[in-house]
Amino acid sequence: AAAAVAPAGLDERAAQGRAYRLACQCIRERLADPELDLKALSDRAGVTPRALQLAFARTGTTPMAYLLARRLERAAALLEDGRCAVTQAALSAGFTDLSHFGRAFRARHGVTPRAYREGQRAAR
Repeated sequence: AAAAVAPAGLDERAAQGRAYRLACQCIRERLADPELDLKALSDRAGVTPRALQLAFARTGTTPMAYLLARRLERAAALLEDGRCAVTQAALSAGFTDLSHFGRAFRARHGVTPRAYREGQRAAR
């Protein structure tokens, strides 16, 4: 009997899926780590940076865009609570540059982090 042959690209897709999952897990575990970058993520996933970019490309994003989105979600959640200062929310979400945080937050939410926080307070 002939040995079963996997469809072309199946092993590659499985490897990309594994790399994606490992990188996402690393992001969840180290979200507040400002040293988390493409190299650290690809090392954790056991692939080259380019291979990790290709794995994320299948989802329509990049590893760093995914990381930024998760960090902004975390900061927004902290600001929604209302007990966290804007600077503390930024640092807790892994941002070290408050200007970058403010620009990225405004681009994502349409308001500054401070206005977002105040809006959440007013909504209560």
